[in-house]
Amino acid sequence: METLLVYYLNSKIPNACREFAGVTAWELPDFSTKLGVRPDGREIWAAGWTECEMRRVSFHTGNGFMFKDDTERQRKAWHTAFTHEFIHVAQKCFSPNPIDPGQDDSHSNWTRDGLERIVYDVQGRMEQK
Repeated sequence: METLLVYYLNSKIPNACREFAGVTAWELPDFSTKLGVRPDGREIWAAGWTECEMRRVSFHTGNGFMFKDDTERQRKAWHTAFTHEFIHVAQKCFSPNPIDPGQDDSHSNWTRDGLERIVYDVQGRMEQK
C-alpha cells in the first residue's frame, strides 16, 4: 500500500518515499480517540494522527488488527486512517497556505493539490486487489 501511495504522490510530493523510511506505524484498537474539546464545547475525535518529530503514525483499526500474522482479527489497512496519516508524513506535517474551503490548517492544500483524492484513489485500488 505504501508503494502505491508513493506512486500516486510522485508528481505532488516527489520525496514521499524518502519521508516514509523509518516511520513506525502503531495500530490502535477501537475506532477513534478523543483528543480534546473545542472552545465551543464540541469534542475532538480522531481515527489516526501523525507525530512527525517522533517519526510515528497511529491509527485505529476498528475491532481488529490489519496485519496477516493476526489472522483472528484481520482488518484491511485501507479501511483505516493509515493512508491519510502517511500523506502528513510525506508533507513533513506541513500543509502550505492558503487554507482551502472546507479544510483546516493541517489539510490546507489537500483539495487544491489533489491529496484528498489520492487517499481515495489508493483505497479504491487496494479494494480491487
